[in-house]
Amino acid sequence: ITAFVAEQNVPYREDATNANIAHTRNRLRGRVIPAIERAFGPSFRAAILRAAEILREEESWMASLVPEVGATLSCETLRKMSPALRRRVVLRWLRNANIPDPGFAETNLVLSLLDTRNGPAKINLRGNRHARRRAGRLFFEEPQE
Repeated sequence: ITAFVAEQNVPYREDATNANIAHTRNRLRGRVIPAIERAFGPSFRAAILRAAEILREEESWMASLVPEVGATLSCETLRKMSPALRRRVVLRWLRNANIPDPGFAETNLVLSLLDTRNGPAKINLRGNRHARRRAGRLFFEEPQE
C-alpha cells in the first residue's frame, strides 16, 4: 500500500484505529505476522500469498459444483452428499432465502435437522426466521405475526 500511494502520488493518512491492538486485525498485523516471520523467515509472506491464490481458485471451482436450490431441500438428497457439498448447498439455500449473515453456525443448525433421532424438527435463525423438517423436506417457516 505504501509503495502504491507513493507511486500514484496519493496523500496517505494513517487510520487512528490501526495502532489499537484490541482489534484482531491489528494484533495479527502488529504481533502475530512479525512473530511468524521471525520464526520462519521472510519467505512466509510469499507462501501465504501463493496459498491464498490457490484457495481463491479452488473456492471458485467448488462453488461452481453447488447445484441450484429451490424453496425446499430433500433430506435424503442432502444425506447422500459429501459433507463439504452438503454444507455448501445449505449455505446457498440460506443465502437465497435472505437469512441475515449465514455462516458455519447457521449451516450446522440446519444440518442438525437431518438427524431424525436426536436432532430438532425446527430451528431458529436470524431475522425471526425458522427452518423446519417435515416429510423428508427442509423448508422455511414463515414467522407468525
